[in-house]
This record gives sequence, structure tokens and C-alpha cells, in this order.
Amino acid sequence: MLETTSLKLIENLTKKHKLTEYQIDLLSKLLKFWRKGSIVYPGMLKSKLHISIKETYDILEYMLKEGFLERNFEIYCSKCNKFKGKIVRSLTDIPEDCCCEFCNHEIDPVTDTIAIYRVIKDE
Repeated sequence: MLETTSLKLIENLTKKHKLTEYQIDLLSKLLKFWRKGSIVYPGMLKSKLHISIKETYDILEYMLKEGFLERNFEIYCSKCNKFKGKIVRSLTDIPEDCCCEFCNHEIDPVTDTIAIYRVIKDE
């Protein structure tokens, strides 16, 4: 992501979420590596910034509203706790007869997905 873009984004996030200098520095470093098409996992951002999952999603949703990210979903079997390895743009993109290939559990789009984000703007 361009430095001027990331600086403005970080400035707004700092005001809204009261990020520490340490968190600002880490977020700045992370944003430098985000390119169009990159996948951003909320758990990774949470662990890097040492914030709650609610704060993590608040930050990612702010970035979504600003047009930098889009929400996608990754299929995750709630029965055997394994990722199917499939990312979809919408819950409606999950086939009705989708089953976990590890335990044969029928995938429910609501309980068997996690929200992840894709970078759509890096300028």
C-alpha cells in the first residue's frame, strides 16, 4: 500500500481506536506488504497488534468502508475444526450440497465460515 494512503488510514484509525505508538508502528509495517488481491486474516491482525477480536473487526470494517478491503469468507468446518481451503466472496457462493472433505459434515454457510478480507485497493 502506498505510504501516503497508509498514513492517512493509520491517522484515522489512531483517532478512532486509540492505537498506541507500538501498534501504529506495527500496522504501518503490515500495510506496506498489503497488495491488491492479498488476503488479510483477522486473527493475524489481532495477534500482531495485541487487540481484541472486536477491535480487529472494527478496524477491518473501517478499512472496508473506506474502500481498501472487501469481505470474503473462508469455509471452516465447525465439526472437525479444519479449513476447507476455499475462499468465496459471498455466502451465497457456497454450494448447497457442500460437505467437509475431512469428516463429511454438511457445511452450513452461517456456522461454517469465517469472515476474512481481501485487499482491493493499494494506492
